[in-house]
Amino acid sequence: HAVYIDTAHFHHNQWQVGKPHKILFDSAYSPLNAIVTDTTHPYAPNDTSSFILTFPGHVGSWWLGLMDFYYKLNIDTNAIAKIEYTPDSGRTWFNLHDTLPPGISYAAALADTTGWLSYNITFNPGVDFFNDSIELKFTLISGADTTSKEGWMIDNIDIVYMFEGVPKVANNSPINLFPNPAYDACTVS
Repeated sequence: HAVYIDTAHFHHNQWQVGKPHKILFDSAYSPLNAIVTDTTHPYAPNDTSSFILTFPGHVGSWWLGLMDFYYKLNIDTNAIAKIEYTPDSGRTWFNLHDTLPPGISYAAALADTTGWLSYNITFNPGVDFFNDSIELKFTLISGADTTSKEGWMIDNIDIVYMFEGVPKVANNSPINLFPNPAYDACTVS
């Protein structure tokens, strides 16, 4: 999967990948980096920033089962944080909370919080809404008064695929791992 920070449509895009250095957003959910609307400064007023997460949809005998992540959201009263999806490779975008495609469900609406919350999207078997890849756009539209607000921080994006119909294969040949012990990489033969 790939994260694309959209600077083509939003030239002053505030999303950054890095270690957060703010008062409330002082560390990632798991070390070291997170995706943050600016890692060191409050997010800008009257601004729109977005990033797109792209990952494979259906391939062969498997289908996507679940996508989840952790987030913190600390925004002004006029700000909007939203997750959108596209069925047509980015020509049209729909708010996930307004127009949910058939067979897809999400955990709950995004909540303003200074503690970490979990968010998940479930893709049920047989969902044919998406083709080769799935694109989700994470957008923060800020209001005029962002004083002492830290924005949106996302970490530990986890994508789970379910397999069905995979035949069990007997393997009577030995498997060798080397070097042993391994520190950075190992080879399987």
